[in-house]
Amino acid sequence: MTGITSSHISVIGLGGCGGLIVNSIKDTALRNVNCFHLDFDSEIFGDFFYGYQTDVYPKIHSWVERASPDLLTWLDVSEHYSPLRELPDIFMRGATRQIMRASLLLHRPKIIKYFESVLDSPTKLIVASSTSGSTGSAWVMDIATMIKQILPSTPIEISLVYNHAFQFLSNSEILNYKTYWTLREALVCSKLNFELSLHSTYEDAIVSISETIDGRPQSDRRLNIEKTLLQSTREVTGENSVRGFYFWRQRARAASDLLTEEIKNLIAGYVLAATEKRCKFTNNDRTLEFNCRQTNKNYVINFPLVQHTQFGGLRVTSGYGLALMPYENWDPLQFEAYKTICSEGALARFGQNLNLKNENLDELSELSERLKSKIDELSRSAQSLDSHTFRDILPHYIQIVRQILSNNG
Repeated sequence: MTGITSSHISVIGLGGCGGLIVNSIKDTALRNVNCFHLDFDSEIFGDFFYGYQTDVYPKIHSWVERASPDLLTWLDVSEHYSPLRELPDIFMRGATRQIMRASLLLHRPKIIKYFESVLDSPTKLIVASSTSGSTGSAWVMDIATMIKQILPSTPIEISLVYNHAFQFLSNSEILNYKTYWTLREALVCSKLNFELSLHSTYEDAIVSISETIDGRPQSDRRLNIEKTLLQSTREVTGENSVRGFYFWRQRARAASDLLTEEIKNLIAGYVLAATEKRCKFTNNDRTLEFNCRQTNKNYVINFPLVQHTQFGGLRVTSGYGLALMPYENWDPLQFEAYKTICSEGALARFGQNLNLKNENLDELSELSERLKSKIDELSRSAQSLDSHTFRDILPHYIQIVRQILSNNG
């Protein structure tokens, strides 16, 4: 494949929504723009996604196990459940974001070679997809990262369309889960490498991209991503809404990839409160009650109830679940409680005059050793989904505990 002529803007659409966007932009005959579309039926994948309704999952799993076993920390390794069979008559609609991301990374060398051949130093590049699809939402961060490696000095915008798939699919609960994880992953993984924009419809995304291409001022069509994630959190944590594996399997990344500094502070705050016997879980382990170290004020944080799932072992009461569980943070009191425990955690992590007692330091040392033993135990256990996740999370807990010890000893 030969390189194309340099263009002002390149737009790459991913999945069904991304295809609508790039095709609409092509139809407008805008100048100085090149459009590309990548989907499961693109030529680059050959016949990988066809004819495998019953064996694509074990095929992908065996490839991952052989070529990149580190991906097993987030790929569903449960033998008795294949996410491809949720809707066996329509294969792609039954695929989860985990499977789609694994498929993309297995084809990574071919995809990079393709982009190297067609992208010729655009002044800006936009990657567009839906937040709620199985394909584009699973690929968008990886595609943007691949292109950043090829074009390190080119500004890259990730343009997301909020809940686009709601127009076509009736299972709003699953789509809410996908949107929650897509937004969370985008905010965590983008860091400073990408500009993020979020639109309520694909038409709004097209207008925004067209304004960028033409050099016009941006109209006020963008959603606030942090506020939309709050809204999404409220939707997935509604009463009885989080249904076990359907929720967990919509994330496309390992838990360790999603640990922000705020979440590390939350974990540290919980560890500190538990060590000092200032917290307890009530309401069937949904509610964390804790007493503030500085003010002696009592606080409450609610978490959704996750049941009927292999993640039954991922207990909030063990602390592990804090790395992934959304909390019901739309209530101002919830928000104050969350900020309070995160603030305590930050003080603990960075040793800002906490004056921990010797017995608390001894308990933290014992906790670190127990967590190390737990990792060894999980390494010897059956390769279930929760054991992979535990092993992925626990080193970060140990690191946080050691950080508290080293800065407060």
